[in-house]
Amino acid sequence: MKEAGYNAIHFTPVQTLGSSNSAYSIADYHQLNPAFEASLNGLEALVQKLEREWHMLSIQDVVWPMPFSMTKLTTTRLPLRS
Repeated sequence: MKEAGYNAIHFTPVQTLGSSNSAYSIADYHQLNPAFEASLNGLEALVQKLEREWHMLSIQDVVWPMPFSMTKLTTTRLPLRS
């Protein structure tokens, strides 16, 4: 990539996907998608290597929580206040 003149890499969302398997349907915002066969530490190391050795920036889309039925945000009940 560096030799081709690129100066940035764009990551689609890397979190666990929902049932539609769309990168924009996140089931768990706190877990890395197991399809990557990597860890958050490994992803961090990759980003650091891109910056340090290849002088490349990394960009990741942000997906704000949506009312997807499988997310912890919608399946966890908050206690009611009295």
